[in-house]
Amino acid sequence: MAFLLISLELVFRFLLPAAEMPLGHQDPQWNIMALSQESAPKGRHSIGRLCRPAFQWKINNYGFNSAYDFSVPGDRQLPCGVVIGNSYVQGLYSDVEKHLAGCLQTDFAGEIEFYNLGTSGMPLSQTPRVIAFAEQEFEPDIIIIQAGLGSLKRSLGNNGRVPYSQQYLLEEGHFKVLAPSRLRVNRTKRLLGKSAVVRYLFYNANINLGGGGDVVQAAQEGGREAAVPLGDTQTRTYSSLLDTIFSDINELTTAPVLVVFDADRKSMYADNIKPRRIWESLLVEEACSRNGAFFLDLTEAFWDEYQTKGELLNFDDNYHWNPNGVKVVSVAIGQELKESGVLEGLQPPVSP
Repeated sequence: MAFLLISLELVFRFLLPAAEMPLGHQDPQWNIMALSQESAPKGRHSIGRLCRPAFQWKINNYGFNSAYDFSVPGDRQLPCGVVIGNSYVQGLYSDVEKHLAGCLQTDFAGEIEFYNLGTSGMPLSQTPRVIAFAEQEFEPDIIIIQAGLGSLKRSLGNNGRVPYSQQYLLEEGHFKVLAPSRLRVNRTKRLLGKSAVVRYLFYNANINLGGGGDVVQAAQEGGREAAVPLGDTQTRTYSSLLDTIFSDINELTTAPVLVVFDADRKSMYADNIKPRRIWESLLVEEACSRNGAFFLDLTEAFWDEYQTKGELLNFDDNYHWNPNGVKVVSVAIGQELKESGVLEGLQPPVSP
């Protein structure tokens, strides 16, 4: 048995290298999730049972997946944009310099810096806390928020709790803030996570070994029918929830906010027709209009790319954007920022 276990460890370290995942850390001041400095400073995240493809990640000075460190306003020469969202932004499904913030950094080289503040599993309701942190540390000139199927629904605590994220609870017609739950480090799970066999079973073979605990998991969101009709009561509830979220955001920042919403790619592949918009996207767009935010739905960009090249925008067995999908999103955001005039008049920070 010992020989078998040792052999499997060698197989899943070298022949089929199991995913190496960074550990989660919860900032005690802001109650936002980042990556633990106790993790290895960099690693390799592989995908699927064959552990292919594999992508490099790196933890920077603020505990986020980034090829470069973040600078405070007095230490940088360029304006700053922050990119906030869930695992699609966190970027473990592309190399660290080619995740969404990294692509934007390359596309706008010499004009503006982009900082990746993505955290796996983040609903829209957590964004005010991340923005409060970003305002304190970076004073961003642009805020980009990524959202997708479930980002709004999971913001309402009445639908169930989301670990380590702020939500809103509807009680007697009013929304009450639910603070994020506290991260409790499970030393046993962290110890088990050092085994390549365990990591392969959990992350590559997707066998549930008792939950992810404090280990950062890439949420398997999406891949479901997205155009779900809502009743009038539900529509009013979610619209009011969005107004509450934007009200909290607008109290924290004067920077322009761009919300970027994912598309129903599953229907696009299955039917080879441009899919209908995700129902949450429609409500978010209306809320952005009411609250002075910019909005970009990715349906057109993804559909145009798929029609032109016929290539998937996510992995065969994983709904996260693949590197091709990330690049499409980056280009679409760049066009929106330029066409909307958001970039006009941006000035580098003033040194103290």
